[in-house]
Amino acid sequence: MQNHQVLLVDFPFNKMIEVSVVDNSGGIVVLWDDKLMELDKIAITEQEVHAMIKIKDTYFRKWLNGGDFNKLLNNADKLGGNPLNNSSRRDFSDVINY
Repeated sequence: MQNHQVLLVDFPFNKMIEVSVVDNSGGIVVLWDDKLMELDKIAITEQEVHAMIKIKDTYFRKWLNGGDFNKLLNNADKLGGNPLNNSSRRDFSDVINY
């Protein structure tokens, strides 16, 4: 995928922030529907997107997070190496389960 524009057609979103694909890197994309939320870019690097999100309707509480977060939720997902740090695992869980 050279860019992420096709995702706006494939999914029910109408806004996008994109970090372009570079070589083997898949890039980063944040998609949202501006009828449901406002998203203000704060900073973008080749490895991160930082944004402030304001939900317009308090009834709306569904999230979709996808990607390669380089974090794990449990040891069963890990192959070799040191066991997971419980504090790091808990912090990641808190973010994706907010």
